[in-house]
Amino acid sequence: MAPSPWLPNIEGVEIQSATGQLWPDGWVSREVTLSCVAKADLPGIELRGWNPDWCAAYAGNVTSLSVDNERIATGPLYMGELFTLRIERRITSGQAFVIRIASEAARAGDALDARERGVVMAQLTARVAATQ
Repeated sequence: MAPSPWLPNIEGVEIQSATGQLWPDGWVSREVTLSCVAKADLPGIELRGWNPDWCAAYAGNVTSLSVDNERIATGPLYMGELFTLRIERRITSGQAFVIRIASEAARAGDALDARERGVVMAQLTARVAATQ
């Protein structure tokens, strides 16, 4: 698979490599894996996204967020539903970790858009620990 055409800017995180596809308009492929290194102490990772509403294949879709081996998933989503997934996990500065986003539903490319499209990633953030 070709390198991702775009990588998100996540405060406190340096993305080393990516598999799957991410685009600046928020679309991600069915599965995306980001190999990262923390640039600061992080108390958790949060994904906000949107389950598309233009195709019946997304009715009941389940989307998950993983950080290393810890995983959390939505329940079955309605078409057009917004969702937030959050993993509360201490990641120390300099620590390597892997973020994985997966969508059970995805649309293959078509005449209007050649991309495989899973869900729309509205925001992927790492909550940077406050310094004392």
